[in-house]
Amino acid sequence: MVIQTKIHETVLLNEVVQVLVAYLKYQGRFIDATLGTGGHTLELLKHGSVLGIDQDPEMIEIARKRVTESNEFKFVCGNFKDLRKIALNSNFDQVDGVVFDLGVSNLHFASLTRGFSFVNKKAALDMRISNRGLTAADLLNSLRRDHLVDLFQQVMGKKQAVIVVEKVLAKRKIDPIRTVGDFLETCGVLQAKKNLNPATLAFLALRIAVNSEIDNLRESLPQALSLLKKGGRLGVISFHSLEDRIVKSFFREMEATHLAKVLYKKVLTASAEETYENPKARSAHLRFLEKI
Repeated sequence: MVIQTKIHETVLLNEVVQVLVAYLKYQGRFIDATLGTGGHTLELLKHGSVLGIDQDPEMIEIARKRVTESNEFKFVCGNFKDLRKIALNSNFDQVDGVVFDLGVSNLHFASLTRGFSFVNKKAALDMRISNRGLTAADLLNSLRRDHLVDLFQQVMGKKQAVIVVEKVLAKRKIDPIRTVGDFLETCGVLQAKKNLNPATLAFLALRIAVNSEIDNLRESLPQALSLLKKGGRLGVISFHSLEDRIVKSFFREMEATHLAKVLYKKVLTASAEETYENPKARSAHLRFLEKI
C-alpha cells in the first residue's frame, strides 16, 4: 500500500473507523460509498478489505495514487444510488461496515473551473460531480418558475427562494446565465446570514439539485443496510440539515421496524481540536446504525 502526503482533511476519521471495527474479532469487509481521496479507506484497510466507490473520475485517480489496488481494495467509478448493484458485481455482499461521507470534497471547492465556489467568477457554472447530465447553468436557464422555487426553498425557505428565482428569470430573459459571476449577480439581492456569503445557500441548493444528492441518498441508505451482515454497521456523515434529517428519519424507521438499532441517540460531532485544524468539520454530523 502506498500513501502520499495528505491532500485532504477527512472529517471524523477516528470516530468512523473505531465504531465500524469495534465489534470485529477478524479482518472485516467494508464499503466506502464516497471514496473521495481515500481518507477513510486508508484507515479501514488496516482492518480488512474495502470496496471504494466515487462518481468523480478525478477523485478516483487521486485515490488510486494514494492506495495501490490489490486483493484488499477495489475501485469503482459509480454513483452510490447504484450501491447494491455495484457491490454485488464486486462480490461485496454481507459486509461488516459501510460509510458515507456526504457532500463534496474541499478539492471540488478549490477547483477554479468547475463552478462549486465563488473564487473564479469567470468559471462555467457547472457543479456536476460526475461530469454527466445537466449543468447548474442548464437548470437555471431551462426550469419553470415553480420548479426553480422548489429547488431553492429546500435549503433557503420560500421567501428567499422566490427572491432569487425572480432575479434569475429576469436575467435569463436578457442573456443566459453561464458563469459563477452571472449567478452571484442574481444572488446579490439576498440577505446575508450570520457570517455566510448571501449566495452560500443558493449555491448549495443548486449543487444539490444538479447532482440529485437528496434523491440519491434516499435510494442508497436502504441498499447499504441490505448489504450489511447481522451486526454490521452503517456510518453516515452529513454536512447540512436536509441530509441529516433524511439520515435521522431512516435510522429511526429502521429501529422502529426492528431491522436495526441506532448506536448513539445524539449525533456525533467533531472535537474542538479537529474543528480548529479543519474548519469544515464544524458542520459535520455523524450517525451510526447497526443491523439486527
